[in-house]
Amino acid sequence: MSGETTGVVRGTVTDAAGPVAGVCVYLYTSPAGPASYGTCSQADGSWYLAGVEPGTAYRVGFADPTGRFVTQWWSGAPGGAPTYAGGLAIGAVTAGGDLSGIDARMEDVS
Repeated sequence: MSGETTGVVRGTVTDAAGPVAGVCVYLYTSPAGPASYGTCSQADGSWYLAGVEPGTAYRVGFADPTGRFVTQWWSGAPGGAPTYAGGLAIGAVTAGGDLSGIDARMEDVS
């Protein structure tokens, strides 16, 4: 029986009031390139991407299709504090691994 060849990346999206549903989460190999993977946060703010290819330094973007929140990148800061300049690469995605804590704290547009 062979082992897993892909990994999982997950996190939570919140704002000042608590969990946020419907924020789109994208993994990019380059901030200027197209997204390699994508999903949206659930009612409890959680998001989950399975089948992620290991060995790539992904950056994570968070976008609200309703326009309420500012689009941002994962910063690696505790509590999901945002950054808007391309973000940091997440830790290594490993085959069979589960990379959690990729959280975002969304900020209102106005």
